[in-house]
Amino acid sequence: MPKFIKYSDKYREQVEYKIFCKKLFLEYTSRSLKMKLFSFLGIYKNYLYLLVDENNDKVIGSVLVIYRLNRKSLGKNWWLYGLHINKEYRRSGYGVELTEKVCNLIKDLGAKSVLVYVYKDNFKSLELCKKRGFEIIEKSKEHTIYEQKHLLELQF
Repeated sequence: MPKFIKYSDKYREQVEYKIFCKKLFLEYTSRSLKMKLFSFLGIYKNYLYLLVDENNDKVIGSVLVIYRLNRKSLGKNWWLYGLHINKEYRRSGYGVELTEKVCNLIKDLGAKSVLVYVYKDNFKSLELCKKRGFEIIEKSKEHTIYEQKHLLELQF
């Protein structure tokens, strides 16, 4: 039975370069004054969550949740970034489980929706998001619509 936990440095070696996007990981773990100020002001907050195998304490997967101020509308949005399942655990339902757990957490924190960008050729991620109830947004005044990516939203 996997456990769903907030990131701790105990798992750094397993997460840092192996299963999580380096740029996002370094941004998440940044202790810079700028990031501390943004977090304090509620402009930008990062939350990294892990799904960990209780039997061997190995990280199954990770997802970065970002709560940030929208530059166009000045509204605040919840985003999923870099959802990743370690290769040895793929195609076992862990992607669905991690997505469910993190979306339920975001909903419990009072969010009305959560957004994610998925590359149009990433069929597995698109299938996962659609299973969970995410819908593709074709036009948006608040968010950029990219040619190579779908913008998806799950409303609670």
